[in-house]
Amino acid sequence: MNRNWLLFGVAVLLTLFAASAVAQVSTADLHVSVKDSNGAVVKDATVTVRNTAQGLERSQTTNVDGEYPFRSLPPGRYEVTITAPGFAKAIAKDVVITVGQVAELPVKMDLATVTQEVTVSTEAELVETQRSSSSTTIEQTRIDNLPINGRNYINFALTNSQFARDTAPSIGAP
Repeated sequence: MNRNWLLFGVAVLLTLFAASAVAQVSTADLHVSVKDSNGAVVKDATVTVRNTAQGLERSQTTNVDGEYPFRSLPPGRYEVTITAPGFAKAIAKDVVITVGQVAELPVKMDLATVTQEVTVSTEAELVETQRSSSSTTIEQTRIDNLPINGRNYINFALTNSQFARDTAPSIGAP
């Protein structure tokens, strides 16, 4: 009976060993270290790793050593953005990591310069969709120069191509 247990234990160990040997790594790690232009570490910097092809984005804050490791990232092309108070934003584009790789990305941040923020906002114009109308203003010089007998204001309105004289018969008192 003890021999059966021994064979069973050996079989279980061989199965576990074979399973771990067959297992494949399908991710990668990215280790980001952030320093300033003098080589001092930048702690509490926000590091964002973005893979737009896969719709993946992760953000973390660097530790007291100015580092943060992103573990188990799918392989691909990444854009790494680093922001920190008092420093200019740093962007590393086209960071490629492959399967099983432990990539190192050292980033040097420069001090921020004076920034200017411009906010542009537009408001949609109100459009009346229930009725349409148009208006035209006839300037004084046009009134003075038009050859219209009697200077009747209705005749001035008829100079606009969008108006026509009403030729319908009158109803009611003349």
